[in-house]
Amino acid sequence: TLVKVRFIDDVEGWAVGHAGVVLHTRDGGMSWSKQLDGVQAADVELKDAKLSGDAEKIAQAQQLVDDGPDKPLLDLLFLDNKNGWVIGAYGLAFATHDGGLSWQSIRSRIDNPNGLHLYSIERVGADLFVAGEQGTLLRSSNEGQTFESLTSPYEGTTFGLQATHDGSILAFGLRGKAFESS
Repeated sequence: TLVKVRFIDDVEGWAVGHAGVVLHTRDGGMSWSKQLDGVQAADVELKDAKLSGDAEKIAQAQQLVDDGPDKPLLDLLFLDNKNGWVIGAYGLAFATHDGGLSWQSIRSRIDNPNGLHLYSIERVGADLFVAGEQGTLLRSSNEGQTFESLTSPYEGTTFGLQATHDGSILAFGLRGKAFESS
């Protein structure tokens, strides 16, 4: 099941969904190729965890491998045909700088210690924003190198973010809650 599709122009786009899948098209959606799936994503997480030497991270990444490809990716954002991010359940987050030919885990760069679900990623000006469950609201002011927690106006889950033409951002979620920040 695919949950999000975004195009950067009339022909090039990406889609994300269940089983950790990332699909890519270069012909306006006439054909699609798989760039990432949950098995590959878990392997990327495990490799990153092993490099860190952190036993807890290694155990969590090994659990992803053992669980199999059951974790969905829920949103994506590409700034151009090379630089993009995908986010999802249990705090999964990956970046690419080669159009999706390779992916790197960025979980360790996101202030999300409980691995809460990440539902939406959006750009406003030079900043990237991520929203998720239990009031998770994050911002990167350094092109996605790190994401810091923001004080959220709502403790419930935020399912979506939308940039506006005037440079504001809308956040919306459970119980019909919606907030705007400029």
